[in-house]
Amino acid sequence: MKVNTRFQQNLPVLDSFFGLDIKLGATILTLFAVCNKVAGIYGVTVIFTGGTLAQLSLYLYSVGTLAVFIWGLKQISEENASKTLLYSHLFIADHLVSTLYSVFFFRVWYYFTPHDGRRADVGDLTRGWGGSGAHLNLPDDERRAAAEGVWAREKNFAALVLVAGWLIKIYFTLILYSFSHHLRQGTYHSLPASSSAPPPSRLPRHPAIASSITSFDGFVSAGPSSSRAHKYARLPQHSVGSTAAWQSTAGGGEWDDAADEGEAFEAFGGQSRSPVQGLLGRARRWWGSLQRRR
Repeated sequence: MKVNTRFQQNLPVLDSFFGLDIKLGATILTLFAVCNKVAGIYGVTVIFTGGTLAQLSLYLYSVGTLAVFIWGLKQISEENASKTLLYSHLFIADHLVSTLYSVFFFRVWYYFTPHDGRRADVGDLTRGWGGSGAHLNLPDDERRAAAEGVWAREKNFAALVLVAGWLIKIYFTLILYSFSHHLRQGTYHSLPASSSAPPPSRLPRHPAIASSITSFDGFVSAGPSSSRAHKYARLPQHSVGSTAAWQSTAGGGEWDDAADEGEAFEAFGGQSRSPVQGLLGRARRWWGSLQRRR
């Protein structure tokens, strides 16, 4: 899928997430988003507690977009540049939808909801909450004056929290776009905060070996197959470190005893070998030497 990058080129490029690895930041903010969407599953129960249609639609939207953020988490983990950019577009689109909902509920709560201290009509569900004296039986005028005083002290702080949350979401969006930009430019692992980050677990994708070996264990168990050894002998040096790790002989393409096992080990991602795997490798070399002597 071709993703347009023109919008991304006009954004500032960040190198870290509050001084941490930018990939770690992209993962953390996506996990936050996933938790937020999961909460929508519980929110759907407003249909049984007298919630409004707007509330129900918001929670259904959260549940419906949960899969998008789980998918985005996978693309971040795999360091897929084009799909991470697509996920960034979806993330900011979700932010815009959430902003519309926030503005709607802000208007309802600030301008159309009376803050006069009257208890919500929820029957006996909250009776006794807050301990004795939590709900005072004040005259209507005193109750209204007290409630309006509390609202006057809290409404500005509540608005600041909403604005701060909105700005943090913008920062999260810039982190995602910056991460996808560094992946596309090949500069992610050279960033100061990301230079020590391990690359994704991915095997070499050279066409000569992609279809025949999937792991270092497969390399060990493949043995001195003449057809595979012939393929490995033709690999360029930049693909797997050094072509001295495998050579094809004139008698049928068996493994060379002088092959550097360490280089072949590095070529397949440097995965740690168990003692059993080491013994298997030595047994394979010994069997190959017997075959050549015959």
